[in-house]
Amino acid sequence: NHSDSRIKGAAYEHLSEIYERGLGVEPDAAKAEVFRRIAATFGDDDALHASALALLREGKQSEAIPLLEKAAADGLPGANYSLGCLYMKGDGVPKDEARGWSLIRAAAKKDNIDADVRLALATLQKVPGAPELDEAIRLAEAAEAGGHPQAKTVREQLEALREKQPADTSSSPARPM
Repeated sequence: NHSDSRIKGAAYEHLSEIYERGLGVEPDAAKAEVFRRIAATFGDDDALHASALALLREGKQSEAIPLLEKAAADGLPGANYSLGCLYMKGDGVPKDEARGWSLIRAAAKKDNIDADVRLALATLQKVPGAPELDEAIRLAEAAEAGGHPQAKTVREQLEALREKQPADTSSSPARPM
C-alpha cells in the first residue's frame, strides 16, 4: 500500500534525525545514515533529498541526481533548489540556466529561504531576468524572517538600491526567470 510506504519512510527518516541530532540517544551518524537510506527506499522525499546531498558531498553526482529528480518531482522545495543550482552550474547535469531558474523559483514559491536569497541576489547582481526590485526585497524579507544568515544584508543592499532609483521608474519589466 502506497500510504503505508510513505508512513514507513517518514518513520525511518524521523529515526534518522533522532540519531543524527542525538535526541534521547547518543548521536550516531552511521545509524542515522542507515535509517535515512531505508527511508529513501520507501520514497520519503526528505530522506531522498538528504541522501542526495550526502552523495553530492562525496562527489557522486550520478547517484545523487536521480534522487533529487524524484524529490523535486514530488514538490520538495529543498530538492527543487538543490537541483536548480546543479542545472545552473552544469554540475552532473547538462548546464541549463532556464531550467535551473525555474526550479529555484519553484522552491521560492514554497518558502525555501535559500531560493529566496538566490533570487534576491540575482536582482542585486543585475542578472538578466532577475526578479523586479520590489519582489527581490520581498524575497529577502521572507528569507530574513526564516533566519537565513545572508538575508538581512541582501535586503539592506536592495533597499539602498531602491533609494537610489529615480521616483519615476517606467523602465520595462525584467523577463521572468
